[in-house]
Amino acid sequence: MIRTVITVYEPHSRSRLKSLLRHFPEIQLIGETSDGKNAPHVIDSLKPDLLFLDVQLPEYSAFDILDELSYLPLVIFITEYHPYALQIFRDCDIAHILKPASGETLEEALQQVMRIRRRLDAGLLLRLRQGVERRRYVNRFPALFQDQQLIVPAEQVYYLEARRDKTLVHTYQQNFYYDAPFTGLERVLDPALFVPVREDCIVAFSKILRISRHLRGDHSLLLKDKARTRLAVQNGFLPRLREKWPAV
Repeated sequence: MIRTVITVYEPHSRSRLKSLLRHFPEIQLIGETSDGKNAPHVIDSLKPDLLFLDVQLPEYSAFDILDELSYLPLVIFITEYHPYALQIFRDCDIAHILKPASGETLEEALQQVMRIRRRLDAGLLLRLRQGVERRRYVNRFPALFQDQQLIVPAEQVYYLEARRDKTLVHTYQQNFYYDAPFTGLERVLDPALFVPVREDCIVAFSKILRISRHLRGDHSLLLKDKARTRLAVQNGFLPRLREKWPAV
């Protein structure tokens, strides 16, 4: 049996991976975590043979976690579509799975990691980190729509809102649930493209049509989406908007 731990951020991606792993009887799932801060403790305590590891968790990257481990298990990286990251994984012959995982890609990654049984050394980890961090921001959103998982490119996103334990992704005329908490999301979004306007809302800067100042001194945004959505701006977030829109 291959004792395995999963460290994946989004609940839906984590559940999907667990479901797929049930078809591999040699895999014994002994633990899981979505929290990059606690992941090193969980992994060190359980000492798995194999680790499925999300490349980018809020506040922590896969490499931050690996740096804190007392030993290195075999690793299969889980990643969004980041061209630089994928190229470096291929160049280094490192097992990886592109979200959303499928039975086919999981089987290929398992065969690769068990065939090579290559444990990551300091030099390889440094090369991987440098390659991945050339493109460290999320540029695609695995999203739920009518019980199907879709991929929404970042350039199609107009704004994102907190909705309980998920994030609601708004495009030009449709809404999708991104199966990850809103908390920490700003850290994995490109600040050149996205700006927070409230504690529960992040807007794509290029999708802003107009910013208005009202008589009471408060501000709102008018977006370019089909509904011409208007969003209130909390005063504490105005300095971030003024960095990109000095006239505010």
